Amino acid sequence: MASLPKFKLHDGQHMPTVGIGCWIGKAGEADEVTNMVATALRLGYRHIDTASNYGIISKSARQLGI
Repeated sequence: MASLPKFKLHDGQHMPTVGIGCWIGKAGEADEVTNMVATALRLGYRHIDTASNYGIISKSARQLGI
């Protein structure tokens, strides 16, 4: 598997340039979003777009401990 391109942050840490958006989830599909975000984190994603108007991320974030 190819590694994700990364930015070097001011503190020396690296952050992948690629993020994932949670817009695909719909009300009542928090488990699907939880699985999607858990997989993204496992693959190295660190930018998770969780705009409040998506309305589903709160449950997923609690389940993942983030």
